[in-house]
Formats: sequence, C-alpha cells, structure tokens
Amino acid sequence: LAVQPGLFLMEIAGYYFEHVTMPLAGTIYGAFIPDIQKEI
Repeated sequence: LAVQPGLFLMEIAGYYFEHVTMPLAGTIYGAFIPDIQKEI
C-alpha cells in the first residue's frame, strides 16, 4: 500500500466505479430506456 499509493487509489476508484457508478447508471438508464434491460 505504501509502495504504490497511486495504484492503490486507482484500484479503489475502479472498485467504486464498477460497484456504484455502473449499477446506478444502469438503473437510471433503465428508468428512461426500458429496452436496455432486454439487451443486457
């Protein structure tokens, strides 16, 4: 963690993006575009 703090921060940012931003965006898009649920 102390060796490459930048890499550690990128991993946290990536985790946050995958588990928070993506599902949130999917929910929002799904509310406006019902067809997106069928395509996935």
